[in-house]
Amino acid sequence: MSGSEKEAWDRFRIKAEVQRRGSTLTEIATKAGIAESSCRMALTGGSRKGAQALSKFLGVPLTVLFPGLYLRPRLTRREPIAKAASESRQKRSQAAPADRASA
Repeated sequence: MSGSEKEAWDRFRIKAEVQRRGSTLTEIATKAGIAESSCRMALTGGSRKGAQALSKFLGVPLTVLFPGLYLRPRLTRREPIAKAASESRQKRSQAAPADRASA
């Protein structure tokens, strides 16, 4: 491992390395099939997909490229919202006509 690989990656170094390799952040995002701004947003922690595309392009693990960011595994499916919230909406809508009648 060379000395430069041991250095910490930051957004400026990532962008410089992409340019050194003859590409742009927009090109990487487009080739990955994601929004053009995703890789730019990834540099500040705003796009996991952009970060993954940069990681793949540079051949650097995501946790090394973005230490401290994107630590939690991404959920493949969102959990359904509890029924209590929808039931409370129903109760409010049922209670509303009764309140209007008494007013």
